[in-house]
Amino acid sequence: MHLRSGVCLVAMAILAGVHGAAMGEEPPTVPYRRTTIRIDGDLGDWAEPFVTIDLREPEPAPDPNTVRVHLAWDREWLYTAFDVTDGRLVPPPDGVHPAGLYQGDSVELYVDGRGNRSAMMDADDFQFLVACDGRSATLQGDPILARLKILEVPKVERPSPGIRSAVRIRNGGYTVEMAVPLASILAGRSPHRAVIAYDVAVNDWDRRHPAVGDVTLDDLIEAARSELRGEEVPGEEGPDPFEKARTLGYLPWSLCNGRDFGHPATWRLATLSGSPPWPERLTDRFGVARTIGAAVLATAVAWLALLTLQEIRHRRRVRALLERLEPRPAPGAVRAPETPSSTGTDAIRDPVVRKAVALVREQLGEPLGPGELATAVHVSLRTLQRALDRELHCTPRELIVGSKMRAAREMLASGEYRVNEVATRVGFADPAHFSRRYKAYFGESPSRAIPGRS
Repeated sequence: MHLRSGVCLVAMAILAGVHGAAMGEEPPTVPYRRTTIRIDGDLGDWAEPFVTIDLREPEPAPDPNTVRVHLAWDREWLYTAFDVTDGRLVPPPDGVHPAGLYQGDSVELYVDGRGNRSAMMDADDFQFLVACDGRSATLQGDPILARLKILEVPKVERPSPGIRSAVRIRNGGYTVEMAVPLASILAGRSPHRAVIAYDVAVNDWDRRHPAVGDVTLDDLIEAARSELRGEEVPGEEGPDPFEKARTLGYLPWSLCNGRDFGHPATWRLATLSGSPPWPERLTDRFGVARTIGAAVLATAVAWLALLTLQEIRHRRRVRALLERLEPRPAPGAVRAPETPSSTGTDAIRDPVVRKAVALVREQLGEPLGPGELATAVHVSLRTLQRALDRELHCTPRELIVGSKMRAAREMLASGEYRVNEVATRVGFADPAHFSRRYKAYFGESPSRAIPGRS
């Protein structure tokens, strides 16, 4: 590209303030891993599942190189490892700008976070470049250059979005590990089943060389300023930088487009398969504080629902017990004097149950618990529980409460006692608590049971 050819377009962008095909293969999956990979250049901890890509130089070369690439992800990072076989390592020249690190043996990872594979690099396309000497750079598609078509590969250098990388030189080559923050490339999307597009590339040089001059965005902007000032902007002279680099022993190659890369339309699709455990997914989506708050609230609601269901079951069993202990007379019938048969207990065959029923009635106003009741009838609590369940289908606690409610209803129906007096006589220190329990079992307040109060 000649320098002058883009000057006017850049000038228009500055003045206006503009910011701005499938391969026919099944997209591979990049697996999720539960443990973090240490970024130190050592591939020994790549033990869990990962996808592997093997590459060779696409054209015959005197000293052909190979590279094996691993890809995996966890809830925070997209991991990439390059194991490069290269018998002659050439680092980038000293003083070269970060975007020019391709001028030495290096590897590149291209990622399209949205997987839309546009014709030219745009804001969701990234290039991560790591040289064999450890220097690195991050470039991102630029919307201004993409719309104005100033460069064939419209990208600019960006501050590293938290990328981590490490290089280790080994005999006959080098290894590179990268960890790219998923949040920076997915733009807030959930990584679960996310589809991305990617390419991996290798820059191979045969010998050391001086830095090759590239046309940078700063060059274009400076040329645009000169154009606006009315100064003459000389055209770019000399051979194309890429062709000049080829004459110096530069052999680039990539997975998707041979020796020409940086074109999203040719990148391969991949799906981030697997997912973190559901608590981690909730935390990622709603944040730690909200997730903990929701968990506490859900637990509290569950316990409240369980307690409510238990209380409802208890009340139903006590009401059924009251029916068995004292069958209600038919509507309009005259209440007969209490006799052993009218209490509903004459059919009780178990002597332990008979003793328990009689004892509870005798001690209505006393604090009596299931353990104390079992001791009073000279049996273990478990024996009492089995006997009551067999005869009356109730627990000791339900027998105690049911007997108190039955006696309270009889005293209220006599009209001789006020509500607070009845509450005391059946062992309730708080009349309000007694009134709530009474209404729960009989469906009406105790005051309505007093003759003349309904």
